[in-house]
Amino acid sequence: MMGGPDNTVWPAFAKPGQPMTISDVAQGNLAAHYLALSPFGTEMRLKPRAGEGDTVKTTYWTVWQDCCDVVVGGFVVAGGCSFPVASPSGGGVVTGAGTANVSNGSATVTFSTLQTFPAGTIFVFYSQPGVFYALQANMVGVTTGTLSAPYGGTTAPASIFGYELP
Repeated sequence: MMGGPDNTVWPAFAKPGQPMTISDVAQGNLAAHYLALSPFGTEMRLKPRAGEGDTVKTTYWTVWQDCCDVVVGGFVVAGGCSFPVASPSGGGVVTGAGTANVSNGSATVTFSTLQTFPAGTIFVFYSQPGVFYALQANMVGVTTGTLSAPYGGTTAPASIFGYELP
């Protein structure tokens, strides 16, 4: 299910000792979904519910879908709730140019290239998929910005980022 003709949308899996990536979370939840629906998965089942058509949804399936949406720029997961982030072009979160340096506990983000974003721009970082941050003040042709809250993920000197303009 994670393969197909183009599996390049998924980031690399974590190596031993590294924090999990969105691919690890997605694969684990997809496997748990199918195991929960199998005759041997009765104990894993968390009240499956009817989905569209003949699909039965489990909590694992919902997380799998959230992971898919994150990597393709659809819905963004924040604090356990998911909701659509509308883009002016209708496309959702856009992958940024370059990389962003983020440090756990710091609200400062440093981009590898000059950026211009209005205050309120929403960011999601590859090093902490599914959690988003808002830009506190305008950035005009600079590499450093301040997030509205300290970054809570793993320190990443070169995290890929996505953004959604307010």
